[in-house]
Amino acid sequence: MKKENFVSLINGLIDLSAKEDGLCKALNPYFDGYLIPMMTNEITDAIITMLEDEMGDENDIISWWLYDAPNAGKDHDSCYVYIDDTEKVLVDTPEKLYDHLLDCSNG
Repeated sequence: MKKENFVSLINGLIDLSAKEDGLCKALNPYFDGYLIPMMTNEITDAIITMLEDEMGDENDIISWWLYDAPNAGKDHDSCYVYIDDTEKVLVDTPEKLYDHLLDCSNG
C-alpha cells in the first residue's frame, strides 16, 4: 500500500472519530448518553481490518495506535512500540506508523 493512501485513510479515521465525538456531545442531552454512532463503527472496523491486512499487521498495532495510544499519536510519552524489549520506536504520526509497520514486515 502506498504511504500516501495509508496516511490519508488513518487521517480520515481520526477526523471521522472527532466528528462523531462532537455529534455525540451535541446530542447527548437529548439521548441521555445512549447515542452510539453505529453505522460508522462498521465502516471504521472494516477499514482498520483492511489496513491491518494490507500492512501485515499481525499484532493489531494500527488498532492500538488509533484507540489506545492517547489521541492517536499526540501523547508522545504513550506512543512508543518496543522491539524485542531492547529498542523503542516513537510512532507519533501516521507516517511513522506506516514506516514502523513496513520495517516490521521486512524485518
